[in-house]
Amino acid sequence: DKAAVWGHDKALCVLNFKFKVVPDVRRHLQVTVVSARHLPKMDVLFGTCDAYCNVKFHEQKYRTTVKKNQYDAEWNESFGFLILDPSHVEDDLRFVLKDWDQSQLPATIGGVTVPAATLSEMLQKEIGAEWSETYQIRHKKHDAIVKGHDKEQCQLHVRYRVGGIRQAKDMIVSGVDPELARKAYVVFQMLDKDKSGDADEDELKKWLQDVVGWDLERIDEELWNGRWLEYAGSGVPFDPFLLAVVDYEWPVGNLEKAEEATGSGAMWQLTLKIIKALHLPKTDVLGGVDPYVEIRFHGQKYKTSKQKNTYDPLWDPPDAFIF
Repeated sequence: DKAAVWGHDKALCVLNFKFKVVPDVRRHLQVTVVSARHLPKMDVLFGTCDAYCNVKFHEQKYRTTVKKNQYDAEWNESFGFLILDPSHVEDDLRFVLKDWDQSQLPATIGGVTVPAATLSEMLQKEIGAEWSETYQIRHKKHDAIVKGHDKEQCQLHVRYRVGGIRQAKDMIVSGVDPELARKAYVVFQMLDKDKSGDADEDELKKWLQDVVGWDLERIDEELWNGRWLEYAGSGVPFDPFLLAVVDYEWPVGNLEKAEEATGSGAMWQLTLKIIKALHLPKTDVLGGVDPYVEIRFHGQKYKTSKQKNTYDPLWDPPDAFIF
């Protein structure tokens, strides 16, 4: 009935919060593993090197294809990473070269780490900036540079591109039709309820049921335990989602509904901070009140942490939500 709520102490119940609207600083970093040069001989007898490259940032992991029997591997395979705050990057970007083996576990050739501070500097470049880097591959244990079969230093060539959120849909795994990628990205945005850069698992499974027509058994057995097992519990990044759209020929469904849900992709970000509430009413017959705040906006739903047995809850530090 929209009437004011009065607290246990007969005072008016109030909620204290802050809004902040700022330009959307999130960036999308496209990382292209171009090639490796001067790889060492890894097979004892007749082979050479069957190299592939693992790329990891935060909880996102990617792997290139295997290039068999080559000392100079060419990939040109691209992967995307969403960085929420380029000025406060906390995770390193890690490249690890591996040697594939059919009969046993892959052997590590070596790797290179791009420190978080260097990533933060890279992301300060203007949107659309592209550049290449050449890294010396080092042994995991003793940090010495890996020497190739020809006694030259083993090298990894990587290309980078910085994009904003609007450009993210164009920074995709190479070889995918751009129009299909655009449509898939619109759907992906609709499934990314908390704007974290990952499709929510529950929302994605529901979409697979409603739009693609898969039952839960097929989702779990044919898809989930295969492509996305390593992402369990942390959502699904865009690149694996796009590859699945291609691999399994998913229909993208009602694009008009998705466009309406995601909007035009305006480059603004709204931050809401819940600070405190005062003079809450008594709601339990025996106890006091264990309050939390629920926020709903444009199809998004959030909850603060719960405060135990208090009429004047304080969230310190404040619970923050991004829209």
